[in-house]
Order: sequence, then C-alpha cells, then structure tokens
Amino acid sequence: IDCIKMHQVGLTNVVASLGTAFTKEQASLLARYVEKVVVLYDGDDAGKREALRAIDVLTQHNLKPEVVNLPAGQDPDDFLNTIGKKDFLSFIQNNTISHIEFKLDYYMRNQQVQALSVEDKVGMIHTLKPDIISLSSAIEQDYYIDMIARRLRLSENQVRKEFRQGHRSANYRNKKEINRDNIESGKYSIQEKILAAMIKDDEVFTKVQKELGLNFFANPDYKALAHLYAELQGGKEQNMQDMSRIAAEEGLDKAYARICMAMEESFPEEDWMIDEFIYRVQAKKMETLWQQMFTRLEQLEQDGNFDQLLVFILQMNKLINITREGGIQ
Repeated sequence: IDCIKMHQVGLTNVVASLGTAFTKEQASLLARYVEKVVVLYDGDDAGKREALRAIDVLTQHNLKPEVVNLPAGQDPDDFLNTIGKKDFLSFIQNNTISHIEFKLDYYMRNQQVQALSVEDKVGMIHTLKPDIISLSSAIEQDYYIDMIARRLRLSENQVRKEFRQGHRSANYRNKKEINRDNIESGKYSIQEKILAAMIKDDEVFTKVQKELGLNFFANPDYKALAHLYAELQGGKEQNMQDMSRIAAEEGLDKAYARICMAMEESFPEEDWMIDEFIYRVQAKKMETLWQQMFTRLEQLEQDGNFDQLLVFILQMNKLINITREGGIQ
C-alpha cells in the first residue's frame, strides 16, 4: 500500500520489498539498476529492525544504503497523506542519514551517553567497524570515526586504537604471564575465553560443540550467545554482523561486547586452554554421574531389589557416556 500510494502521487522510483524481510535476490536485482538505495520503513521498532536487516543485505551487494527515520508510529502512506507530497519530499531530503549513522542511533536507542558503560561503547565500535572499514574512501572513514568519537564522548585516538586492534597479526601474543593452575586467571574468565575462541574460529566451535554440546555455560547470556551463533548460516563476516544485530535485539549486547573484547586478544595458552577445558567439563560431568550411580546402587541394594540392581549395573556403561548436557560453575 505504501508503494502504491507513492506511485499515485508521482513518486515512481519506489519499490516494495513485500513480505516480512528484504531478500538478497531483491538486492541483486536493485544492483543492476542503481548504486544507492534509500530505505523507508515504518517509524516503529519493527520498522527499524527491518531497516537494519535490509542494510546488511544491501551492503553485501555493494549498494550504498541510506535510511529515513519516520516519526514514531507513522508509516509512509499515513505520513504522506498527512503532510502532502511537497512536504513529504522535503522531509525525505532533510532526514536521510547514512546506514552507519542509523545503526549508531539504533544501538544507542536514545540512551544518555553518560549512562553507557565502557563495554557498551566498545561493543558499538566493534559493531560498526566492519561497515566503516569497508568504505573505499579514507575521507569517509575518517568522518565516521570522528562521528563515533563525538557521539560516544571518546577521543578520536581511542576509537582509532580500537579499530587498529582488530587488524593485529594473527601471530600476536599477549606477553602477560598467565598462571595455568588458576582457571579464572587473567582478564577474562575461562568461559569468556572459550566462547570468544569458538566464535572467532568455526573449527573450534565445531570441536567444542561436538565434545560438550552448548549447554555447559553457567552464564545464561553466554549460553544464549553460543546457541545464537550455532543457528547462523551465512559466511563468517555476515555471521559476525548478524550476531551484533541479534544480540542487541535480544538484550545480549553487553555480554556480546564482552566477548568481542576477548576476541580481540590472543591468549598464549589458547590451544591448551580449549583441550583442558573440554577435559575438565567432561571430568566434572563424569564425577557427578558416578555419584548419582553409586547413590542409586546403594538404594537398590538397601531395598533388596536385585533384579533391578543387575539391570542397572548392565546399563552403567551406557550412562557413563552421557556427558553432553548440564553445566559447569
């Protein structure tokens, strides 16, 4: 209806995505005719979320998306009827912003910058970094780095330093000594290090998931992030963008920001850490399982139920192998 209304008043360079989501096929079709796309969805939260998804699809097809924020509660059809074609076009011209600025606005969600934690700010920087470094113009990159610094009340040098950290060599190693005997030693907990390693390296993710499943995280936010990442089907870069967006939508942005910071570091004991962690989780589960089995054996023996006791003993070997559920503290 919105698109039809635009055409009725003579705005013919408008198309509708139809359905609930903008698709890669639609983006591919647009890329045959234009280089820039202005996204105009409803002014409610659902419209903003759809705009975020459309932005990611458009940028994947080398299109330059811009976004118009309609007033809250307005859709294009109603807004056009209310203010008329002339004022509508004027509004579009004066309220079109870049997709990077739109993302920053969305993630800040009218929060006072004073209320943002350091982790919040770092998370926003890392969410926007792929969009900024993909820009071909150094001038544009400088502009958005300066914009982020001003909006988040950080120095430009702080933002640039955070950007540079993402480009460190894969061979970079933290020189700080880490005590292997202390499973919680260092800046990050073992759970944070493991989840960071899993999201950073799909082979590690597959290995840990195969050996332990994904329910071993004691922190429910980290467990939710692991399951979210497992559901993503795109390439690595797309998965990272989707994780940032979905984490924000699900209220997991602070937890994900923490994991993103851990991902920027390289841990000297990483290979050992993963194998040791898998061993410890499995050992803890096995210990718990043995305790449960001995308790059951004692109960059956006290009850004199020797038939069930024999059956239970024969099943013990199978029960020992059940190690893929539960948690670790």
